[in-house]
Amino acid sequence: MLFYSAGDVFKMKRFASVDGNEEQTAVMLRKLEQMAGLCETITCRRQYLLRYFGEESPMHAVTAISARAI
Repeated sequence: MLFYSAGDVFKMKRFASVDGNEEQTAVMLRKLEQMAGLCETITCRRQYLLRYFGEESPMHAVTAISARAI
């Protein structure tokens, strides 16, 4: 699922709501916030994804610009 602006996040929050299941709603909203975090990060997206999966980046001081070239 993709969204293109911060306004779309608000729309997606409505779709993430599961009637009668607060636990599932919380899971869906957490995932949405993580996706928004990836899109809005000012750090290297590769490092963000690696941290999400519990891995470390072999590069220690990578900028977002140099990470795109990899």
